[in-house]
Amino acid sequence: MASEWQVETLRITVFPVDNENVSPSELWSKHFGATEPEVHIEPGSRNQRNAEYGNGDIYLIKTPSQIDWRYVLPPDTATYENNMPVWGDLDFELTSFVDFSKSFLQNPAVLPVSRLAFGAVLMETTLNANSTHRHLKRYLPKLDLEDSADFGYTISRRRTSEVVNDLLINRLNRWHVATLNRNTSTLDPAADAEEHRLERFFAARLELDINTVPLVDECKLNSTLLPDLFDELVRMGLEIASKGDVP
Repeated sequence: MASEWQVETLRITVFPVDNENVSPSELWSKHFGATEPEVHIEPGSRNQRNAEYGNGDIYLIKTPSQIDWRYVLPPDTATYENNMPVWGDLDFELTSFVDFSKSFLQNPAVLPVSRLAFGAVLMETTLNANSTHRHLKRYLPKLDLEDSADFGYTISRRRTSEVVNDLLINRLNRWHVATLNRNTSTLDPAADAEEHRLERFFAARLELDINTVPLVDECKLNSTLLPDLFDELVRMGLEIASKGDVP
């Protein structure tokens, strides 16, 4: 069932051991040097660069403790299918993003790192709130969603990595019923006036944050294993998207 989800956001997060000396401008130049970004800087707290990329936008965000690359695919009203919102194709967008992420993980400017994370926001449009509850019930069979309102469910389960010995991985998943609004206007020539209409859409929303547990005693992850470890984090995320909340 994972292929039924559409992509709103994909994310890779690293926690460099020497994060203070990592240059966001050099990172951007290394991976997107041909693209001029918008730059937003909040001294001491957040350094952001973003630009159009692929079917959406790519963001590089550095905070005092971590570095994120986020690929965001907002629904385009021009490509609504059957008058329903459409985000990115999961298989296509994820393959490209994983390839980019594994290249980034071999950039010596951010190595070594103490933690690694894969994040995603996945969406699946539905007809109404009740159908969204039925959709989520497939992934959360132990929950009673009948007649529920403002539904949200969050859980994190740990597993041991098969790539890095004795490394624990948090598998955080959040499930929501999302409501999306779209304002449309149509011109009535006979009345010489515009008619405004509010359209409401519903969707099942899954937020994933698959991350390694903080290491002790200033330990760091084996840099040569990072691409394989990221693959493992992605597989764990896809398992949740396919099977739901599983141990």
